Amino acid sequence: MIRRPPRSTPKPSSAASDVYKRQVITNRLGFFYGVNHMPNGLTTNRFKKNILNVFFLDSTEPTSFTVRLVSDTPDEDTNNISELTEITGANYSAVTLSRNSTDFDVITEDDANDAGFVELADVVFTGAFSGATHCVLCDNSGDVLAYWPLQTGGAAVTVSANQTYTLQNGTIKAVDA
Repeated sequence: MIRRPPRSTPKPSSAASDVYKRQVITNRLGFFYGVNHMPNGLTTNRFKKNILNVFFLDSTEPTSFTVRLVSDTPDEDTNNISELTEITGANYSAVTLSRNSTDFDVITEDDANDAGFVELADVVFTGAFSGATHCVLCDNSGDVLAYWPLQTGGAAVTVSANQTYTLQNGTIKAVDA
């Protein structure tokens, strides 16, 4: 069983959090990104524009989201999933998330660090597939909102038939630059 640090742990670098990170990395095929482990440029410019449109112009919110595995490296200027190469493989399919507190299980305001973040619930893909270097979060129109590298250094992930690949605690952090 994997122990999780208490939600009230004050700092991501606490001993409890460090133990949890080591357990996930050594005991699970997947990744863990806490608030302090997110790569720069996590969200796309399209995501930022879409948030402003919904908040200030009363645009329609997305009805659902998908998490997809790709073999390209997205960046802040990636607008749509059509600009990337989604992987293929037996049993692989994108995972659909709904706008609810089950699929987005943590939303936090962090006054100490002048930030807020939302965390995705664990996302599980079933193999076989290979060549995945990043996962992307898309809205129901295919706009790429956020992305994460699957492994340090951009190495590709390969999963054998009937194995699972779990993405844990994907976090989108909102902070002023």
